Amino acid sequence: MKKYIYVPILLILLFLMLILFSKDFRIYITQPLRVENLEIINSLNLNEIELKIPREVQEKFDLIYSKYDTDYSSKKYKLFVNYLNKNNAWEKAKLTHLNITYNVLIKLHGNSPTQHIENDHYSLGIKMLDNKKINESSRFNLIVYWRIRQKHDLIKYLSQKMGIYQTEKILSKVRINNKPEKLYYFEFRTNREYLKKIKKSDLIVLKHKSDHSLIYTGGDIEFWNKKLKKVIKKTDFNDSLKILISNNYLRLNKAIYEQDLNMTIACFDMKYLAKVQAFRYLFGDNGHGFGLENLLVAFNTSNLKFYPFVHRDNSQYNSFTLPKINDHFRGTEILGTAGPLFHIISKSDLLAEETKKYLTKILSLDFINEYSIDSIVKTHDSYYYSGVLKRRLNLNQPDQSILNLETLRAKLVKYSKK
Repeated sequence: MKKYIYVPILLILLFLMLILFSKDFRIYITQPLRVENLEIINSLNLNEIELKIPREVQEKFDLIYSKYDTDYSSKKYKLFVNYLNKNNAWEKAKLTHLNITYNVLIKLHGNSPTQHIENDHYSLGIKMLDNKKINESSRFNLIVYWRIRQKHDLIKYLSQKMGIYQTEKILSKVRINNKPEKLYYFEFRTNREYLKKIKKSDLIVLKHKSDHSLIYTGGDIEFWNKKLKKVIKKTDFNDSLKILISNNYLRLNKAIYEQDLNMTIACFDMKYLAKVQAFRYLFGDNGHGFGLENLLVAFNTSNLKFYPFVHRDNSQYNSFTLPKINDHFRGTEILGTAGPLFHIISKSDLLAEETKKYLTKILSLDFINEYSIDSIVKTHDSYYYSGVLKRRLNLNQPDQSILNLETLRAKLVKYSKK
């Protein structure tokens, strides 16, 4: 009988261990320390910005975000979105950068923002006035650090290694009125100004409100066609270029809508598309950055091909390992919330083979490695006291990309021996 006495005790200990190592518990104990480690932050050579926002404007921002809710399916969140879009007009403010003060317009970032709040700071959209620019930009966003954290640098590391287009951000210290300095990301908008800056003037990106690329992601195809024609008409391209752009966008959108695999694939650079699929496997992408309003695709006017971008809305699965990877590498295991474009290309055997070959090549060369990924995560952990605490208590789990590398190497070793 005595041995049965220990069963409840073991169950209680097991329950406590599950709580201790759960993500919710880690968040709970580190929440009060989710503030910048100023000793580290002040030692960094960061881009610095100061914003002077009129008191009544800041109060308006505070009022809007007092209605915010983290349950994005809740009635409260929907009311927040409606209230924000009715009241979030551009307002005048002052911005100082490199000891020069500029007139700017400012508003809260996004039409349906999620996680764009960190304590009493919010992500912001900025318009420079008087034909002025900073960091070669007249229009940019300031995104609260906690919205992105190490994600941008991980995406940057992978995309630069693989030659994939990505939207650049600059880690910055921002002081708003009399508040302490806060970490933000200076986010370039993917417009003609930015494409010129990165010397990719042969690329164009069309946008309409919150739609980043005007590539079909669902619904009435005629609505998309009308929206596309309206946007192209407003551009300052010459007539022949407008026709060229219109024809190629209409062709791709029609192919996606009709689920025409061959026509859809023909609109893309196959080797580049294989790299994007490889990125998704390595990053553990859950499809969020390639679906609905997040899909960002540029059109190359030189070779008439389309090129998807990766960006901050590419998110990782929350699970410890990738969904079960099959031997085909079509991307079906990682579709998640990706839109119809990625559902269609996942049916291509040719793209799957290109993806598998590319992954085998770069992983056999140790081109991308666990040490570099962990170094990025460790660096960002040092920026916040909560990250430092988790490191010291050994509460950190390996980044999803590290786990993916291990899984992919094991799978591709079997493939290379065939």
